[in-house]
Amino acid sequence: MTRTWKDALGETWNVRLYAEGEDHPDTGETLPHDLLHFDDSDRTIEVFLRGESPERVGNFDDRALELGMEAAKDGRGFLFADLEGHFWWVKRGSEDDLGEGFAVVFDDGTDELRHPGPLPAPADDLSDDEIEELLDQARGVRA
Repeated sequence: MTRTWKDALGETWNVRLYAEGEDHPDTGETLPHDLLHFDDSDRTIEVFLRGESPERVGNFDDRALELGMEAAKDGRGFLFADLEGHFWWVKRGSEDDLGEGFAVVFDDGTDELRHPGPLPAPADDLSDDEIEELLDQARGVRA
């Protein structure tokens, strides 16, 4: 299913959610995670989606799509839906970030939560459960 969506700048995008295991729309490679794909007449950008993903792109609210768009444009990280269905842009820490004492940032468009690390693996290689646990640690939630 494709959804037409207008971003905060007034630009219109076709948005499609490709499920894990489907073929990538451009490369034909099998997708390791869900993929949120944005395109207009001139551009295509996309971001992987992890966690408790809605099954249909029509179930994404504007805030989640804006966050996904930011993550896709930045190209650093992925979108993660926590167990409550709240979306976070999981930003991999850069070398500068690591020097400042954190390895990953969770950004929901309002708040940024920083996890100092160390991470059990590079952020892209973590399981959804590990990401959820790191998010809880960044929130200060005790297991």
